Amino acid sequence: GLSVSLRLFAITMKVFFYTAASAVVASSAALTSALTSSPFRTKQPTTGPRVPPRPRAAPLRMNAAVLPTAYRLLATGSAWRAATRAPDLTSAAVLLSTAGVAACDLALSSAGQLASAKRAVAAGSDGAA
Repeated sequence: GLSVSLRLFAITMKVFFYTAASAVVASSAALTSALTSSPFRTKQPTTGPRVPPRPRAAPLRMNAAVLPTAYRLLATGSAWRAATRAPDLTSAAVLLSTAGVAACDLALSSAGQLASAKRAVAAGSDGAA
């Protein structure tokens, strides 16, 4: 019934958000590792003035470019599941509404926000130069 559909929807959303968060963390960790790894480790001299160590890397930042793709994948997966695996009409309706929201609202708005952020960064770097 409806409670099964809501539970299924909640589980689907949890899996989606955990997968998206894992992808963002993994890509950020890989980028940080690539930026901070050095083939040669030099030891600080023990004599002379003490120089504080430089920061190793920039703070971790989330990569917003993954969100539009993740929302489109959520929409595709929800629509596929509604068409092939939905046990009843209510479950299919919930899955199709999730697919519609993910495709028409979340994916488009996150793509627009990403484009706006890129324009702001470009305008900021042009204005600072």
